Amino acid sequence: MSTVGAIKIFKSISDNLLTRRLLQSLCDYCERDKGNRLEIALELYVGVRKKACIKCLFAKQILTPMIRVASKSFGANHAQLKEFLKDSYWRRGLASVIKGIAWFGVTRPFVPGAPFQVVWNVTRACNLKCMHCYENAGKPDKNELNTEEAMKVIDILADVGVLILAFSGGEPTVRHDILKLIKHASMRGMYVAIATNGLALASMDKVRELKNAGLRFAQISLDGIDP
Repeated sequence: MSTVGAIKIFKSISDNLLTRRLLQSLCDYCERDKGNRLEIALELYVGVRKKACIKCLFAKQILTPMIRVASKSFGANHAQLKEFLKDSYWRRGLASVIKGIAWFGVTRPFVPGAPFQVVWNVTRACNLKCMHCYENAGKPDKNELNTEEAMKVIDILADVGVLILAFSGGEPTVRHDILKLIKHASMRGMYVAIATNGLALASMDKVRELKNAGLRFAQISLDGIDP
């Protein structure tokens, strides 16, 4: 089946009010199992979780035939797809797609259940003074969130299903609590990235600290070879 055919299948699912309502009922947060019900159902599906509440088990039974149809529609090997979904980031991404279909249907452009990526300028402070800086960074903003407030924001983003959280600024590495924020975001299941001027990465000890905290990706801007 072609990609066009697969889209038609998902369009028919999203156009069916009963099916949409059923999918919407699977999008809530499970208090007993402490997680997004769709993600828990996918964990059950791939076998990384063995036990769950009756609602999450029901969600797994609903999603299984849908995933099988989807994999066949796109010409994917079902066993390979299950292997991919053992990665928590793939599961979170798929859960967001399903949630988007449940609440918004199949749209152009497609609207997922949560942003796949959020870039968060966690400070305006910076240890450089670049002429081309789009933030005109240098000093911290007086309204910047403290550690506790920033942790709460991370929890909100994780709860709604954001896949990637990228810390930016200013220069995020100058925040005294950046390792705590990275670690918390990583523990909440998000892929953590950082946009940095690279000065902190000149220290291998700092690189190890960032990696051990859960940083998975670093973006460094090279704006010219002439200082």
